[in-house]
Amino acid sequence: MVHVVLDEAVLYRERGGKEVMRGQLEHLAASVGPRLTLQVVRSGVNPRASGAFTIAAVDDADVGCVETAVRGIVTSSREDVNELINAWEAIRTFALPQQESLDLIKKVIEERWT
Repeated sequence: MVHVVLDEAVLYRERGGKEVMRGQLEHLAASVGPRLTLQVVRSGVNPRASGAFTIAAVDDADVGCVETAVRGIVTSSREDVNELINAWEAIRTFALPQQESLDLIKKVIEERWT
């Protein structure tokens, strides 16, 4: 299972032109299903915004990866992973529910990338 939470700004940040953005966002929305959930955090409402990170269960242990400007830092420190889990849970409370997130993505596609 993959749970994705995106900052709203990525829906507007052009990479590769309108056609590429439209295709990428359409693909993202179409990928939502039993194995992928998606939520969008509206700009300005995420007090825990600190950059990209990933939490994964590997061999019965949780591992965290924090992206920086120069590299990704992987940690299995229980304290670090717990901090990432707490951040994740806090961020998700500010995210739109999945259907509202999908509706927003479709609206952005129509208004900006079509």
